Amino acid sequence: MICGCRGYQVLVRSLSIVTVLCGVGGCDEIQSELRKLWLAGTLRGYKNCVEQNKDLGVRTGLVQKMCRSQFTVRINPPIEGGAGYEISKYGMLTFNGWIKNRSKKFVITSLVLYVSHVDNIDDKGNPIKERMVANDLWIEPAQRKAFKIGDFRFKPKEDRIMRKKEGKFLHTWEIATIKGLEISLK
Repeated sequence: MICGCRGYQVLVRSLSIVTVLCGVGGCDEIQSELRKLWLAGTLRGYKNCVEQNKDLGVRTGLVQKMCRSQFTVRINPPIEGGAGYEISKYGMLTFNGWIKNRSKKFVITSLVLYVSHVDNIDDKGNPIKERMVANDLWIEPAQRKAFKIGDFRFKPKEDRIMRKKEGKFLHTWEIATIKGLEISLK
């Protein structure tokens, strides 16, 4: 044995199992799974998935969505943004915002936000943080994109979105999770 470390032993055993399984005819599936592991979290892995599954007979958008969910990982790129409640001209309340991706090597594909409003409190008067998700984003490096979330539980009344006299919002928001793909060149 070259190295006495546990990681090396696990790697050797894994490669031995892969070699045995390939010998009995399971090479294509194993190779596919290894490729998924190797390319997880990368734009190359996502594009490879879309390309390999384009002839399934379903909408291209569905294949892209499924590949995106399979290959995206948590990332921590530098960003900036703003967000708040908004009422459309049709009276629909949404939580809208924008994000600028300041990274040089990540594509942002989804955000998990936590929003607190002064009127959204529990029985003891403590603020409740509501989880909101912005999926199906595609924000490349140096791009700024808007997002809109319409599915959430707490709906502040129109006169409670901001303090009219002071121009201050009655809510706070934070980004809990950013998911995306790393741009890795060949």
